Amino acid sequence: MIERDIEAAISGRPRLSATARARSLSEDLERPARGTGLAGMVRSQDLKVPGSVEGAEISAVKGIRKVIAERMIESLQTTAQLTLQASFELTKAQAYRKERLDAGQSKVSLNDVIAHGIIKTLAEHPEMNAHFLGDRIATFEKVHLGVAVDTPRGLLVPVISNASDLSIEQVSAEVKKLAGACREGTISPDNLTGGSFHPDQFGNARCGNLYSRA
Repeated sequence: MIERDIEAAISGRPRLSATARARSLSEDLERPARGTGLAGMVRSQDLKVPGSVEGAEISAVKGIRKVIAERMIESLQTTAQLTLQASFELTKAQAYRKERLDAGQSKVSLNDVIAHGIIKTLAEHPEMNAHFLGDRIATFEKVHLGVAVDTPRGLLVPVISNASDLSIEQVSAEVKKLAGACREGTISPDNLTGGSFHPDQFGNARCGNLYSRA
């Protein structure tokens, strides 16, 4: 590292308000790359606890819960895994799709119905919309849903950000847009990260297997 590297790093630091500067020093808080104040100034409320995850509430893992989590990870790392496939009834989902068409509403796929169902379920069970971080659990405020997409280059998992804010029509449109971008090779790296719930990512909530050919 040379002088100009240090100067560049210093110049890239966000400006802090007087209150934010005092709090960051006295409480050992992290500064974001850009704050919510004028011209990106970091205000007191922008400061973060070290190790925090944006958009998620962090809670400690301890006691029997921590032991269970450690044993599960150890099992995944040291034993052979298997895939369990299950079938479920989709008659009502098919009927719902037909009702929409009969009512003049837009067509949605079974994949869209399942995606929307997962989103609604996670809203009722937020503990499933979470990431295990070793000694902490990050429980996300909103659902950022990953969707597995088959492409000529292999499987990609784009993320529908803030999926819990979307209607089923909007979810359907996002799935089509992201799947198309994956297959065309134009998907942005930003759209492949940040999922709070998605297929088989080690260390996260290991459930949900939404697969798109749409």
